[in-house]
Amino acid sequence: MENHDIGWIATLLEGHDHQTNCSELMADRIIELFSEAEKKLSSIIGLRGLSKLHHANISKIAMQYSWLSAAIENPDPSLKRVQLLRSVLVEQTAVTSKQAGLALLQGFYSRLVTLIGLAVTEILLRSVWETSSAKYARGL
Repeated sequence: MENHDIGWIATLLEGHDHQTNCSELMADRIIELFSEAEKKLSSIIGLRGLSKLHHANISKIAMQYSWLSAAIENPDPSLKRVQLLRSVLVEQTAVTSKQAGLALLQGFYSRLVTLIGLAVTEILLRSVWETSSAKYARGL
């Protein structure tokens, strides 16, 4: 997998202490980013493609954060992928959740680049993530 300049992703999970010291708030921020990205990407790679992308990404990142594997081992088929991911993120400390979330976002970005190319990935995801970043900078 190519290494792209994705340091800007880390800024998405930065914020004021009151926003990032709670695992639930951190999980919500991570899930919001993925949900918004999915909205943009579903028409391009489809729901099945998104599902496979997430599964591959979580499986890879779970090698470092073993507890993430619970987000792909779904005993309850009524739960959506994002609900599962959120449920395992909130069980961690805010710091651990943030670290895993950053790894997930970076992995998602890198895998997407290999699927649709850097230019399209930049156009789609930067617009989503810059909007989210601006929202959190305003304290919303």
